[in-house]
Amino acid sequence: MSLRKIKSKNDCFFISLYIMLSMILGLNGCKTEDKNKLAEDKKTDTLSNLKTEKDSLDIKVGIDITGKEFQPASASDPKNYVVIIYKLMNNTNKKIKGVEADVMIFDLNGNEIKKLKIFDNELMAAGAEKEYRGLYSFNAFSDKDVKLKDIDLKNMKFESKVMMIIYEDGSKETRD
Repeated sequence: MSLRKIKSKNDCFFISLYIMLSMILGLNGCKTEDKNKLAEDKKTDTLSNLKTEKDSLDIKVGIDITGKEFQPASASDPKNYVVIIYKLMNNTNKKIKGVEADVMIFDLNGNEIKKLKIFDNELMAAGAEKEYRGLYSFNAFSDKDVKLKDIDLKNMKFESKVMMIIYEDGSKETRD
C-alpha cells in the first residue's frame, strides 16, 4: 500500500507540474499571439496609410479614356500607331507642368491587353481638364498590339496609376 501511495503522490506531482507548465506556456503563447497580432495590425495600418498616399496621386490627376484610333503609316512617318485619347484632369490647386502615368488596358473579361505609359509635359492649369493623345507604335506581329488595335472602346476597361506629378513651381510628387 505504501508503494501505491508514493506512486500516486508522484503521479499527482507530475500531473500538477504538467498542468502548471501547460498554463505557463499557454499564457505565454497568448502573449506571443497578442504581440504578433499587434505587429500585424501596425503593419496593416502602415500599408493602408501608404496606399492612401499613393492613391492620392490618382485623385490629384484624374485619367479617363475618351477615344481610340488607328493611324496608318504615311510618307512622312513609315510607322503605324494606335492612338489612345485621354482626358487628364488636374484636381489640385496648383499648375501642373508634367504627368507620368501607367495605364493597363483590359478586355471586358478582365484579360490584360497591354500596359501603356503617359508622359505629358504640357502645362495644365489648376482645376483644368485637357486632352492628351498617346501614340503607341503598332507591330502587326505582336498579339498585344493587334488586340489593342482591334478592341472597341466600349469593350475596353482600364486601370491607371499616376506615377509622378511635376508642378510649375518645381516641386514634384512620386509614387514609390
